[in-house]
Amino acid sequence: APSLVRGQGYYTGMVFEVTCPQFSGAVAGGGRYDNMVGKFIGQQVPAVGFSIGFERVCGILLEQGYQIPGAKPHLALLYLKDADFAAVLAKAETLRADYDVTVLPQAKKLGKQFGTLEAAGFNAVAFADNDDIKALGQKAE
Repeated sequence: APSLVRGQGYYTGMVFEVTCPQFSGAVAGGGRYDNMVGKFIGQQVPAVGFSIGFERVCGILLEQGYQIPGAKPHLALLYLKDADFAAVLAKAETLRADYDVTVLPQAKKLGKQFGTLEAAGFNAVAFADNDDIKALGQKAE
């Protein structure tokens, strides 16, 4: 687009941006910056460069439900305050065969804690004091 203007004053020629319809802005951009390299080495060197907004790209992928191939589901192992912590850690170790486990104290309001965990990307919750595993984020049909 002839109206494209990038904010960096070191560009000396053509500039470009890569956009994505799911994001209101550029996910990558760059251009010519011939004079920059010459300032450091004392001779003119033609140059083109670009950068990719890694966090933006990851954000778009996650919003679209992208799953990392081979990644284990995230599970929160909840324990009560009087729990035998060595036993809690041993249970976490056994669950790690199938899950990416985070050990957390169990809140008084489980419903609220489940919502917080789901918003943080957890797929399931297990309890240190029993063998129950509750899936998060599954809608009833």
